[in-house]
Amino acid sequence: MASNLIFNFPTRPAGAWTWPVKMTPSFSTITKTSANGIENRVSLYPYPIWEFEFDLSYLKGNQTQQSALQNFLGFYIQVGGAGNSFLWENPWDYLVTPNGTLGSSAGFVAIGDGATTSFQLYRQLGTATDIVQNPESITMYVNNSPVAASTWTQDYGGVITFNTAPAANSLIQWGGTFYFRLRFSEDSFNELQMMLNNIWSNSSLKFRSCLLPG
Repeated sequence: MASNLIFNFPTRPAGAWTWPVKMTPSFSTITKTSANGIENRVSLYPYPIWEFEFDLSYLKGNQTQQSALQNFLGFYIQVGGAGNSFLWENPWDYLVTPNGTLGSSAGFVAIGDGATTSFQLYRQLGTATDIVQNPESITMYVNNSPVAASTWTQDYGGVITFNTAPAANSLIQWGGTFYFRLRFSEDSFNELQMMLNNIWSNSSLKFRSCLLPG
């Protein structure tokens, strides 16, 4: 299931994350090895699935008052553990600019052909392309110039539809902010325990990104 609930991860001093923060792209590959040792590989993921892990060694509060612990547990219960996805603005990776200035990735979309009106949003990471399905606040650009928001609409899964097809060979880009769509990796927190009075620890918090179906 997919929801548009926004996860506000608790920060100090109320709790909870501390360094290090792990963020890793992952793929799934089928490998078949023949009798002569030649390998055939098939990659199942068109885009990376992002794996996150935070140190969750400090959560302040209890279940009877508004606190980092109560808010965190409430959100976890609301999404049913790993059962539902949610949105999260990664404070270290949320910004896109048309040409990828310092501190952001580049918001490439496509080259216009004069007929196509709908385009998927992407971002450039070095020489690779990552899909963006959950834009937050964006501006569209054609040939390096911003275009009025009234000339396009944002559809399901980060697809942009222009009222009129951009001209052939025109460069279509975007800039703005985006969410990661995540789900918790586990259906329970087996290590959640109170270390001191109203100070809780769960060792780590793991979640992974989700792709929306087309």
